[in-house]
Amino acid sequence: PSHDMQGNFNYALDANSTVEYYGNKMQTITGTANTSNTSLQYGILEINKNTNSARLEYSNVIIRKRLELTDGILDLNGFNIQINGGTDSCIHATTGSIMSEELDLTHKGRVIVKQAGQFTTEIPFATDQGVAVFKFEPMAGQGELSVATIGTSANNQPMPIEISSLSIEDESQQCVS
Repeated sequence: PSHDMQGNFNYALDANSTVEYYGNKMQTITGTANTSNTSLQYGILEINKNTNSARLEYSNVIIRKRLELTDGILDLNGFNIQINGGTDSCIHATTGSIMSEELDLTHKGRVIVKQAGQFTTEIPFATDQGVAVFKFEPMAGQGELSVATIGTSANNQPMPIEISSLSIEDESQQCVS
């Protein structure tokens, strides 16, 4: 059945509640205009799409604890998704992944992890060639991690998908003025 769901809903989500997007049809994930009201934010958001995807249609999609990518693709559709969990389990992927890249460079959705501390964060990004896992291991501090992928033509690939690890050293502390 089809439902006309216009207007504002009066609801509250517990920090430990799970909202699951499940099924074989494309589904829309909405955000909230009131980003300061935590009861309007997802506690745990689970994507479990055996075919097709779940797609963001609005910004301000905020998750308090964890994003579960059980199966299928979470399509950011040019919008950002924010996870406030700030732990090594704030993104958990079984076979699911996140589609961030678009060939139109103005529409790149970002995965934002707030309170990123000294733990490993892994984000599985869906690409035309498969899944590329972004792995972030900070050495100190905490703050915000913001990551997106950008699509490119096949003859302009920066590195083959077979490369499983890329290490970038921060030598900024070794500079002498």
